[in-house]
Amino acid sequence: MKKFLFLAAGILISGSAMAQDLIFQHLARPDSVFIPQYKAVACKFTQNKTIPNTDTVIESGGRFRFNASSGVVFETLYPVVNTTVYATDKDKKLGALIAAIARKDYTYLNNNFELFYIRNGVSWRLALKPKVASKASGIMESIIIAGGKYIDQIDIRTPKSGNMKINFTECSAY
Repeated sequence: MKKFLFLAAGILISGSAMAQDLIFQHLARPDSVFIPQYKAVACKFTQNKTIPNTDTVIESGGRFRFNASSGVVFETLYPVVNTTVYATDKDKKLGALIAAIARKDYTYLNNNFELFYIRNGVSWRLALKPKVASKASGIMESIIIAGGKYIDQIDIRTPKSGNMKINFTECSAY
């Protein structure tokens, strides 16, 4: 009976990991990727950050704003009030990535990431895996972005600082 339980648990865990990584079987060219393009979007967000080498998950949430010309603002309302701004100027790594995705900057994306993409009707998933020569390769393993009309979820996987999953709700363009 114990062997059966271990086998069943192993199959469930591997199946979950395989389903999560299915996106990485769909290599894509940047010009074949379609994600909604907005000049400005506002949403509510919740974020779950997993602390490395523990089972600890920290949840936070608040308001999110994206403006194609100025960047991203996360206004965290709980558990601690804080505002984080990621500007879109090229000298900031995350700001540069956000700007590249928003503007479909194929040169930047091609130079720094392998792209993976799946689309099913209005639903889509885009994954970015840093190329070995990219500055991002030591910082992150991958970013998976999923959505429909708007981005619904971003899953950031890192080798050292834990994983982060951000869910967006009640989005609207302005």
